[in-house]
Amino acid sequence: GNWVQPYNAVHWNGQEWELQRIPAVTAFGTISRGPMNAVFAFSPDDVWIFSDAGSFAHWNGSNWKSEYVSERNGGIRKMWGTSSDNIYFVGNNGNITHYDGSRWQSLESGTTVDIQDIWGALNPQTGEYEILAIASERFQIPQAKQLLQIQDTRVTTLSDSGLPFDLNSIWFVPGQRYYVSGDGLYSAASIGTLWQLEPDQPLIYKNAIRGNGINDVIIAGSFGLISHYNGVDWRQYRGAEVPDFFGSYEAVDIKGDLVVAVGDIGAAMGIILRGVR
Repeated sequence: GNWVQPYNAVHWNGQEWELQRIPAVTAFGTISRGPMNAVFAFSPDDVWIFSDAGSFAHWNGSNWKSEYVSERNGGIRKMWGTSSDNIYFVGNNGNITHYDGSRWQSLESGTTVDIQDIWGALNPQTGEYEILAIASERFQIPQAKQLLQIQDTRVTTLSDSGLPFDLNSIWFVPGQRYYVSGDGLYSAASIGTLWQLEPDQPLIYKNAIRGNGINDVIIAGSFGLISHYNGVDWRQYRGAEVPDFFGSYEAVDIKGDLVVAVGDIGAAMGIILRGVR
């Protein structure tokens, strides 16, 4: 019954959640405080957020800077990068946009399928970053999927043999283990090999996967699904330490001993899960 000023982000300050209104510049030069679709942080003073208004907002530790990005082919769903001078933004209609610190560039992805997720990591054997993105129409007709590799500003299509059509997230450790989640959890030992369905997983849609390493992986999904892999087996937390509910966790991340998942309950209320090891 109490009116709350509209907000589009929440920030945990170590003790409580703070509601925030992050500005975004629209194509018309006006300021919007509408929904924010993706967030990626390099440090507490170097945070990137992309809005559905088509602009980014960057936090430098003292204030937000926002700018509309016209060099893209669709909305942004996820982002990944090595620094603020090397970030990739992916999203609708096969959109891949790269920012090098001064210039935005739309990359030719070779697909119009919505790109759901992107991840990259340094391969210590080659000394180069491996960057992969997963594209899927997710429950749409006609069905479509693609596994993409990004090398600088060049995008190539990889074999997706063994993967279903409904996919949503990707995470890996180069040269050791590659995971794709969605309608099941699939893994491969190397790029280009057949993807295998991971056994002993609940028949619940898996929206997101992230990890600290191949022995420390977290999955989040529908109906409160939270699963953790310790290198030996998977532990399911849903219905035990974590309640199930009619809704889903849409994103998850893990760093050190902290895991955070976010989603919605019945499309009416947001939910944030914080877990500490």
